[in-house]
Amino acid sequence: MAKIVGAIICLLMVAMDVMAGILGIEAEIEQNKVKHLRLWIFECRDPSEQAFKLGLGAAALLGLAHVIANLLGGCNCICSQEELEKASPSRQLSVACLIFTWIIFAVGLSMLAFNLVDQMEDESYSDEGEVNALQEGLAAVKFSKDFKRQIQRPWECALIVKVFGHSVGFTFLHNRLLSLWKPAGRLECVDLGHDFFLTRFSLREDYDTILKKGPWFIVVWIRLNELPIEYYNEEALVQIGKIVGTVLRIDTHIASKTRGRFVRLCVQIDVAKPLVTGIMIGKFEQLVSYEGIHRLCLDCGRVGHHKENCPFTIRRPLSTVMGTEREVASSSCSLHVSDVVKDKEGPTGSVLHAEHEEVSEGPYGPWIVVARKETRNFRSSGMSLP
Repeated sequence: MAKIVGAIICLLMVAMDVMAGILGIEAEIEQNKVKHLRLWIFECRDPSEQAFKLGLGAAALLGLAHVIANLLGGCNCICSQEELEKASPSRQLSVACLIFTWIIFAVGLSMLAFNLVDQMEDESYSDEGEVNALQEGLAAVKFSKDFKRQIQRPWECALIVKVFGHSVGFTFLHNRLLSLWKPAGRLECVDLGHDFFLTRFSLREDYDTILKKGPWFIVVWIRLNELPIEYYNEEALVQIGKIVGTVLRIDTHIASKTRGRFVRLCVQIDVAKPLVTGIMIGKFEQLVSYEGIHRLCLDCGRVGHHKENCPFTIRRPLSTVMGTEREVASSSCSLHVSDVVKDKEGPTGSVLHAEHEEVSEGPYGPWIVVARKETRNFRSSGMSLP
């Protein structure tokens, strides 16, 4: 009876091995149906859901057959160096093969587990599934994840560029990027509107280099208000301006010493670094203000986003903030309204509007941005020129 059971188990193990081999071959066939890139003996392929399922089934059958074989064969473990030296060569080879097969099984199972996570993410990436009720006049279209990958593949080496401060033309930006980045391959630009441009690289190496190293900068004019007159020297101004960024130009009025209220320098600043708000010239602190900065974060001091969307600031949970606001509101009865809100009353005593003064603590605030002069419209105000 024992021999019959053993024979049945052996046949079952052989059947599982054969079935696992068939599933592995089917998985390879399914994987070959997707596009892949071959480089010598290496291949890079897009994932296939059907190939993943077949491979997972093959791994499960092989693992089960492996466990059964180990249980039936008994324990071949060698637990000490002395036992290893006394063991026969066949036993040493058996233990080595056992360890090697378990390592291969663990590596294959971990790769399948990582692929399972990718497949779960792909399920949410696909449009396939039920569509919520649509409003009248709307229609829906679905795209599979394979088709999405197909249409997105040509844009994998693309970057979206935003121009700050001034609007530039398409041709000017394209030529400027070619001179700055100096790509080895082809560089294409697409105008997306609202001062956004999409740049696509023909070589992956150019894409990685530009993404990691840049340069990513903007050119702005800075002001040094009330700078001591002895520093109105071209060499001295260049040395001072280098603290902020690369000096590109000095205002002609400053070079000719016809103005002494402030110094204007055109500098190139790195958008990944916070703005410099002050320079120590010996023991003298010189404040720095900037012209034409539209998007400035008053928390981190970087250009390109506002305080509300700062990625460098750790914000408190909404519940904590709301609780703090309630505490402040309940304990602020003794505050003077005129210190917080400036109200303008009409002839009947009604409040026309309130202007809240936002006081920013820290090195960054509205004072580092030069306010534009308001042009007076004499015609609309009824004033006449002499």
